[in-house]
Amino acid sequence: TLQNWLRDTVELQLNNRSSTYHEKPWSKSTRPSTLNSLQRDIQKYNGANDIRNTIEASKKMLKNGVLDYHNHADHIVSTLFICANGYLKNNDYVHTIQYSSEALQYNKMDTDALICRAKAFENEKFFLLSYADYMRVPSTDYSYALAQRTCEKLATDLNMNEGENWREKLPQDTNDDERYLTYIKTKDEFTDSNPFEWYRKRGNQLYIDACYVLAIRCYTYCIELKPDIATSYSNRAACYLKVFESQKAIDDCGKALEIDSNNVRALYRKACAYKMSCNKHSYQLTLKELIKLQPNNQTILAEYYTSRNEQIPRRLRRLRTNPVNATASKSSTSPVIEVSKPLNPIEENYLAYEELEKIRSQKLTINARHQFEQQLHSLKPNDLKSQCSLILRLPTKGLFKITGPATSKGVETIVSACRIMIDAEKIYQQANKSSILQFSYVKFCFNILLELATLPRLDSALLMMDPMHRASLDNLLAYFSSLSSILTDVNKLDRLKVKD
Repeated sequence: TLQNWLRDTVELQLNNRSSTYHEKPWSKSTRPSTLNSLQRDIQKYNGANDIRNTIEASKKMLKNGVLDYHNHADHIVSTLFICANGYLKNNDYVHTIQYSSEALQYNKMDTDALICRAKAFENEKFFLLSYADYMRVPSTDYSYALAQRTCEKLATDLNMNEGENWREKLPQDTNDDERYLTYIKTKDEFTDSNPFEWYRKRGNQLYIDACYVLAIRCYTYCIELKPDIATSYSNRAACYLKVFESQKAIDDCGKALEIDSNNVRALYRKACAYKMSCNKHSYQLTLKELIKLQPNNQTILAEYYTSRNEQIPRRLRRLRTNPVNATASKSSTSPVIEVSKPLNPIEENYLAYEELEKIRSQKLTINARHQFEQQLHSLKPNDLKSQCSLILRLPTKGLFKITGPATSKGVETIVSACRIMIDAEKIYQQANKSSILQFSYVKFCFNILLELATLPRLDSALLMMDPMHRASLDNLLAYFSSLSSILTDVNKLDRLKVKD
């Protein structure tokens, strides 16, 4: 379990030097200040009983990549409990059990998570598992009396349904991950016909839901069933990165690369793990290996040259939409984690330059904030023309008067439209090298991003972006950074970058 990892880590630290307060298990380190605005949103939604937004904001908190469980276990557990409790209020017992089980991976004696899961098990008629959870509530806790009364009620039901020997069927351990899997297998009507595929899909979904420890358990079963599949190791490495276990991620990436030396995802995750462990030399060497496989990938180039405090050489500067994940590896027959890929931008949808010119020629305007908000929320994800039309009508000066404070939906729409417009212009210029453009979409997008960087509540909006749009924004920032000799004030875009 995760607590064993914590114990191993602390023992290793103690062998080398004395452990500080912040390195001890379950230390209540201060929450990173970059998450303060997101925490305020969670509290606001929770106070207003807005369950859906409370859960979504909490998931953003879990996916932010800042909370290291070695220092912030309490914050992680409380955020997972908020998700579990929200699902319980919505009578979604499957997710209640999932998130409370994940919380118990960090702290087996968290009473809130135990009672939350026990209630869900009870509503799902899994009375044995419910009884076992209620019995784990310590006698010193204020909920102990309530738990004991519920146990008495459950005992009556169990005597009727399971017979007098029902206590012999109670779980004999506190393996919360196994209890979750026992429950979900029953719900899914699990069979032994293809267990590898079941664990793979379950692991992928758990990763999407930010339940990284449970996902690790599923990928571990995948490895035990088929130890020669590279993506199982690579996927587990991605989970280890999310829980700040860099050495475990390096080991798994190494195993994946032994099976498939061209596995780009594994190589990138290995680089991320070296960066996390502050091994700059190995980090740069791994990025160089990636560049050999994908010499034109702007994200890799930007990361490599930034680590060397250098600019990307002019001959290599080009905005590309194909990510690291576009290169098929030899093990591509086995799918991988389907979201939160560090270099995976939005699907490669595009508009032709001529289509953009038709949209721009309409010269429509937005005069009021309510008009912008109404049109923004009516946009469909795949309606590229409407996205670009909306963004092209925004002013490049005084953006706040029209949009108001930044929102994740607004930022994602701007990023998506900017990527489409810049791609269209570059493709058009390559095909018509002698053409002089009357309107520069590159310059327009740059000015819009400059305005975006001035909006209030931007930090919160950036934290709530989905990973695909975040990766696309990083690509745009790398592109504009490569044009710093042409464009002025590029440094003003720094507010849009991921904060360390």
